[in-house]
Parts: sequence; structure tokens; C-alpha cells
Amino acid sequence: MPAITVESCTFALFGALGDLALRKLFPALYQLDRAGLLHADTRILALARETGDAQQHLAFIDAQLRRYVPASEVDEVALQRFQARLSYLSMDFLQADDYHALAAQVGSAERLIAYFATPASVYGGICANLAQIGLAERTRAVLEKPIGHDLASSQAVNEAVAQYFPESRVYRIDHYLGKDT
Repeated sequence: MPAITVESCTFALFGALGDLALRKLFPALYQLDRAGLLHADTRILALARETGDAQQHLAFIDAQLRRYVPASEVDEVALQRFQARLSYLSMDFLQADDYHALAAQVGSAERLIAYFATPASVYGGICANLAQIGLAERTRAVLEKPIGHDLASSQAVNEAVAQYFPESRVYRIDHYLGKDT
């Protein structure tokens, strides 16, 4: 089996306080970190519309991690390391001005992974705003399915994303695909 090359990146999670992020994505990212599969310099930006104290939002994410990660898999050292990677940014995903703060957070990171744990109806707006601040060229976009509510809306969303990202940098994820039925 070939060795896994681990490179640093900035992982921007749009919709970070939503159910999908709290139940599935943060626990999965924690497990990757716990297993040593995240580069030491990888950062995770929790992006959500909720305003208020960033530390309170990070504490809420921590509480949800402890809720959704089995107690036998909570390693306090790994959890502290994971928490040190996290930062929170309140933003309206459709407001271009809010993306300047995101650009400042991302800085000169070579690799940005933008995970869209949001309604598909805002994917195009997020892509347009990432492009406007010059981040689209170094970003991989991860789109959470379902993408649209019917064929026409799915095509519209995919066409909007394709305006800013080549297909080689778009990943479509269905977290329920492997779920037992």
C-alpha cells in the first residue's frame, strides 16, 4: 500500500454550526487528527452566520464533539490539538464584503478546501465570492449532496459552480451513501 502524503491546508467549513457539521464533519475531522492524518499546520475555519462571541461558538463545537464522538475515542491531548486548529468566523455567505475577513484568515495558505455544508442554493454565491477575493484559484470545493431539489435546479447549481471551479477541483459528497438501510 503506498504511503499517504499529508500536506497542510486550510479547511474552511461553510455552515459550521449546522447539524451536518456538528454531527458528522467535526467528528470526522477530529478522528483524522487523532489518527495523525492531518498535517501539523492544517487549520480549520468554522464559518457560520451566527454572530456573537467566537469563543462561545468554539465551546459549543467542542461540546458537540464530545456528544457525537464516542467517549472511548475522546483523547484529551488529541482534542486539545484539534481545538488549537479551530477558529470561528461569522459571515453572511452571500455578502461579498464578509469575504475580506475570510481572506485575511486564509492568508497565503497554498491549499484551501472549502466544504459547503449549506443549502445548495447558496453554492453559486459562495463560489462567486471566493473568486472575487482571489481564493478560487487555489481552492478545492466540496459540495454536499443533494445538489438541488430536481434536475433543473441541480444543473443550475452545477453550472454556477463550474463558472468558478474546473471539474477537477470539485468534489461531491454524499455522507449517507454508505449508511446502512
